[in-house]
Amino acid sequence: MIRTTAVALGFLVLLAAGAARAQFGGTTGTTGTGGTVGTTALAASDIFIGVQAQQGSNLSAFSLARFFNKANCDCSVPVFIYYALLPSGQAKKSGIIATSGNVEFWVGQACDNYITRNAQCQNLGVQTLPTFLQNGQATLPTTARVVSTYTTATGTIIFSDGGISTGTTGTFQQTPDCTSPVQQFTQSAFLLISLAGNQTYDVVATLPIQIDLTPPPSPAGVTVQGGNEALIVNWTQVDTSLYPDLFGYQVLCKRAADLQVFTTGTFTSGFSTCAAPTMGTPPPPGPEGLDQAFICSPLLTASATSFRVEILQNGITYGATVVSVDNSGNASAPNVLYGTPQLTESFYDIYRQPPNMGQATGGLCSFTPPTRRGWIALPIVGAVAAGFAIARRRRGRR
Repeated sequence: MIRTTAVALGFLVLLAAGAARAQFGGTTGTTGTGGTVGTTALAASDIFIGVQAQQGSNLSAFSLARFFNKANCDCSVPVFIYYALLPSGQAKKSGIIATSGNVEFWVGQACDNYITRNAQCQNLGVQTLPTFLQNGQATLPTTARVVSTYTTATGTIIFSDGGISTGTTGTFQQTPDCTSPVQQFTQSAFLLISLAGNQTYDVVATLPIQIDLTPPPSPAGVTVQGGNEALIVNWTQVDTSLYPDLFGYQVLCKRAADLQVFTTGTFTSGFSTCAAPTMGTPPPPGPEGLDQAFICSPLLTASATSFRVEILQNGITYGATVVSVDNSGNASAPNVLYGTPQLTESFYDIYRQPPNMGQATGGLCSFTPPTRRGWIALPIVGAVAAGFAIARRRRGRR
């Protein structure tokens, strides 16, 4: 009796779903199993999904690929997922007669799988299909930390008395430390339309989002040497065959304990930072905490191996470090070294220094006391030079 009742209920659900699909599909097209399919049937290709750092302005593809990094995750930067009907979808609205159905908005992995999505996805909201069609768009708030959460889950289907119930291994929990077991992974924003208002989805539209929470390795062999009103920073390149997403390098420096060397904004930062994380400990001030106020170079290319920080004060000790930067704006861990700019000594300075004062060698200005033969030769050389001078004056008088 239980199985008979379950089958009957299932048949009624299929009939209701078919009727809803017919209304959703409009009056044109051909009727088949499951409802109407025709030119007015809404499809995933009629849906636009975008990400907005500021509500009302969608990130470009380039900016989106660099946005979800560790710094924005640490700060739980607010973001908005924007869903809208494209012109092709707007054109179909007049032919769609929808009186039921739901539109669900999710972010995560495999969110159209209702068995495991409670552990892998965050629900952003639900609207009735008529409301979404009338408005033509929806903007749902979330955070970079939620979007950047890496999850894994498995689910089970339990059969009991001919019915089906579902279970999952956990509940979605946003990442507490903004790390992931892989260098990069893909998250997705989902728009799911169910005409029957259940977990049978007639339209599944997605936007893949690249997440990179892993900073590149620090450059090796870093040295800091003093020059004349300058520090020379040298390093060994990171192997781009192992880390192909390396974007370049940037030098940071400080004076005394934690004093800026250049005014804020002198150089444009190539990496993102979070000064006030929503979880965890705030970073220390100065280059050690990747503070952008301490940047002392432009973003250098991935082939650079040195940089000269200039306009410094001689005799003052400075701290400096170089960090590698990847395409997502993550920076490697800084290791601050120290150097002191020194006045470059000229030949005259060296010539005047004891204990060999006046004995400097090399160069056109060096002088070595002559030997005895040299003393004899000097008057002869002087007489010859004087003879040449007298001859030139006589030619001039003629």
